[in-house]
Formats: sequence, C-alpha cells, structure tokens
Amino acid sequence: MKREFLEDYEKQETQEILGFIKSISEGKFSKSQRFPSEHRFKNLHNPVTYRGNTNVPIWPLVSFSGSTIIPLMPADKETFENLHCFRVDQIDQMVSFAEETGKIQFVLMRKPTDYRRLDFLDPIFERLRPPQFIGIPVDEYASRDVLTKYYQEFSAIANSGFRNYVRKTSGYASNKHVFDTLMTNLRGNYMLIRAIAASDISKDFEEAFRTNYEKAMEIMNAMDLLVLRPLRNPL
Repeated sequence: MKREFLEDYEKQETQEILGFIKSISEGKFSKSQRFPSEHRFKNLHNPVTYRGNTNVPIWPLVSFSGSTIIPLMPADKETFENLHCFRVDQIDQMVSFAEETGKIQFVLMRKPTDYRRLDFLDPIFERLRPPQFIGIPVDEYASRDVLTKYYQEFSAIANSGFRNYVRKTSGYASNKHVFDTLMTNLRGNYMLIRAIAASDISKDFEEAFRTNYEKAMEIMNAMDLLVLRPLRNPL
C-alpha cells in the first residue's frame, strides 16, 4: 500500500475518532449507537459478534452470528497468521465472502500508516475500507487525577518486571506494534480496574502485582471479559 493512500486514510479515521470522542464528552453518544458507525461497514447484520480474543477461530463465530467483526493488528506475515488464526492466502476469499454476505467485517486496531508494507492486506483496505476502532476513553469513568495516579502505578510495575513477564509469556515480543498495543491495553485495563473495582478486588489485584504476576493477569483477564469490554466497547 502506498504511503499517500494510507496517510489520506488516516486523516479520515482521525476525524471520525475525534468526532466520536467529542460526542461522548458532550453526552451525545447513546447506548443504541455504535462506533465505528454502521455506515462504515458493508451489509452489517445483527446479531453482531466482536472477536475479542485473537486465538478464537473465526468460522464458528461466523456460523452463529449475523456479522462477525474481526480486529486486525499490523504484523509480519508469520506473526499475522499466528495472531489472527487465518492464513494470508485466504484473505482474498474472505473479502469476497464479506462483500457478498456481510458476515465478516474488519476493524483496524492501529492507525492506518502502521499497516504500511503489509501488501497482503491490500484486498481488505482497498475493497472494504475498514474503519479504525477505538474504545470509549477511560477518562469517562474516572477523574484525570485518579487515572494519572494509576498510570504512574502501572509504569512502576511495568518497569519493575511486569513488562519482561509479558514479553516472555505473550509470544509476540518480537513484533513491536503487537507488543506495544498489548502493553497499552494492559495499562488501560489496570487503570480502569483500580478506579472502578470493588475495594476487595482492587486490593487483591494490587497485591498480586507485588507477589504473583500470573494471578494478576488472571484477575485482569476476568475483569476484562466480564466488566471492561461491556463498558468500553462501542461496537
């Protein structure tokens, strides 16, 4: 994909995201709305399924949903296939199926220019024009002072060993885009859990980061699936 194409693409997505954030801050984004909005997808059908975990096979979801939304991360071919659970030589067929049925939809998890040189994604970008996804900002759920405190807490935790733990256990340390996105998501989840969780959960969570990273991740994953995604995912 040419840089000019992706830069123009990115300008449009940035405008859409800024408009979305503004509508939230002004109280104009309702629970019945989606972001990205439905007009950004082709033939979106209810019920809509969002593939929240990359290691979940696609086709069982497609069979039981109206439309399945698949988040796309930029990565080299081998990492991409491992991360997304489908081969790049299936992409053209998947795009044709998406155009015909609307049962597969894609969203970008990074800004469009981060997908430069990933020419195997050309059919998705050129034929489907997937929107860039963003969750509802965490500052909708807590004050800036509170979030800054927990941001600093997480930075200290990450630097004291947690980043290395994630690097060793995630399997994606070699891909900067994927690893950076993972750490950003973990940071946001940490901040929000500390801000909104019941005191006993928050206390256990804080203690686990001092003594047992595996337990800390188990708590974070459970909270993410059961609480944070329903709160923050505007799809």
